[in-house]
Amino acid sequence: MNKRNLLFIEITAYEIRFLKIKQHLGSKLPSLAFQSIPLLSDNNPSPEEGYSGILQVSPARLGQVLREYRQNVVGNQKISAYLLLPFEKGLMREYKLPWIKKRDRASAIEYCLKHEMPYLVDELVFKYRVIEERVGQDLRIQVTACRRDVVKFYTQCFAKAGYVLKSIEYSAWALGEFLNVPDSATLLCLRKANLNEAELILYQGTVPLAIREIRIRQGKYSAPNVFFNPQDLGVPVDFLLTDGSYESKEAANLLKDLGLIGQAKIFTPATAPMEELFLEGLATYTLLGARQRVQAQKNYNFIAENNSKRFKIITLMAAACLILLLSAAGRVLLGQYSDYHELQADITHLSELCEQQEDHNNYAQLEEWNKIKATSLKDLQRIHHVMGETADIKGQLTVTRWNYQPGKLIIYARCSHNDEIMLLMNKLALSGWEKPVLESYHGQKGSIAFTLSILSK
Repeated sequence: MNKRNLLFIEITAYEIRFLKIKQHLGSKLPSLAFQSIPLLSDNNPSPEEGYSGILQVSPARLGQVLREYRQNVVGNQKISAYLLLPFEKGLMREYKLPWIKKRDRASAIEYCLKHEMPYLVDELVFKYRVIEERVGQDLRIQVTACRRDVVKFYTQCFAKAGYVLKSIEYSAWALGEFLNVPDSATLLCLRKANLNEAELILYQGTVPLAIREIRIRQGKYSAPNVFFNPQDLGVPVDFLLTDGSYESKEAANLLKDLGLIGQAKIFTPATAPMEELFLEGLATYTLLGARQRVQAQKNYNFIAENNSKRFKIITLMAAACLILLLSAAGRVLLGQYSDYHELQADITHLSELCEQQEDHNNYAQLEEWNKIKATSLKDLQRIHHVMGETADIKGQLTVTRWNYQPGKLIIYARCSHNDEIMLLMNKLALSGWEKPVLESYHGQKGSIAFTLSILSK
């Protein structure tokens, strides 16, 4: 990594932000150049023509903005960059595990993800951080995941525009790094996510605990706000920070009306270094936080290609170690021959333990499957019954996808009116389901896309 010249890019639903940092020889303070460019233009195509992952704008418009910026900054040369994305389509989970060694944690997390979403885990790239560790007892781990097709899309799009992406991560983590809230305090950050939508980020120290979107102009009784999960703010909010936009202010008023942030104090970030005083507003905080994470080598990297590179490096190191071991083994004295037999015995013992562990795992999986089969058959019959009744709902309600986990059903659907959502929930309630939560809700030109989760009684 060339630490003298760094470029950080943040993409939002409505603009793309650039922060170019250059360290001059003989100068302690780097030069910083910030620029924001609107993504939506007058002749921009409809969101339906854009990429269905995160971006609400056509790839052609994104490529145009990236190429124009690169031409103005470095001409026809390629340029390396660190990319920040909104969390709209991201995944965040927290697991409490028995304490295990670092080398085994990634495989344990992958097992947890496969258990929760067996058909989707292969489509995800995940990173994790240890929130709390008690050696010999337990671990509390936060897992953050990104879809592989999203990573591939941005990698290819930036490559066509003349960029080499070094890293992709979510902007919420970079913002928390810059704000540097004390670990014992909670901060609620509200910033504009899109037109009439605000993003809510709840931090415990620098760690995001919850990320949600709040729609305004519809009041607290609108569909996405009525089913806003109050457990997300189950901890007292110590501080409140907004980006000053209309959306963030209205969202703050809505949360105050719901009595969720009545005691929160206004948060003021620590004074920035002198070279950053000219950068004003919350828009620059995220990029500055990304700079801190890169320099401290704490940034996440969802680029799948990096995983293969890391694997190649590890393979080469392992091969080199094997060659050294074989060379050393050729010079082993005859008196050390007994050590070889001891190692063989250890390997045999470990093999037996592995076989016993495999038998135990097979038995545990069989027991788990019997439990799931007993509890899930009734739910699947309910699902079949409800899906048959959705055709009776007047309107344009269409179930595009559903995902069932033991005791929980997630429905992805489209409709033309909020009444159709209420009718769907009523039918689910009559079929033996309860506690509906509207996970997401997006309206565009008479069409509503929503995600509904509901529990089995």
